[in-house]
Amino acid sequence: MLKISTDADFLKFRIAFSNTDGYALHSNEDIDQLKNLYKSFADSKFDNCLVISKKILDTNYTSLTGHLHSMACSFELGNVEKGKYHRYVLQGLVDSISRSGDGKSTETAYMTLSVSELRTFLRLKGFEIMGQALINENDRKYDLMNVKDSESGELSDLYFDITKTFDIY
Repeated sequence: MLKISTDADFLKFRIAFSNTDGYALHSNEDIDQLKNLYKSFADSKFDNCLVISKKILDTNYTSLTGHLHSMACSFELGNVEKGKYHRYVLQGLVDSISRSGDGKSTETAYMTLSVSELRTFLRLKGFEIMGQALINENDRKYDLMNVKDSESGELSDLYFDITKTFDIY
């Protein structure tokens, strides 16, 4: 049986990755790789989905997309323990973003480390992106995301501190 630690600090883990050389190269997933991943999943080619997810996670173990698809494809293939593991990591990563702020203002913005992390976080929280604006304030950079709740249709604005994303350029 898989043993999962409950002592993991996913925020520290995400920040540690953002301070490595690999962050600049792999913090945002390759578009073609993502297209192949989504197609494999949609076509129920779960073995291929796992291969692509593993490639993503081999270069960026903080990838929400990598863990989401590793979880889903593992469950589809009957590998419950592996699916549970990736669900645990995915939930830890998402929770670390959720706990970084409430997104209601620049002072309480969610902290994300990449464009793909921000966009996947919004999708996992049930939001559709309707618009986006870049804000510079107090030597920090923020994305103001206008989003629509997929269930209620309600529109709202959420702020994300994306300063770290600009550190790689």
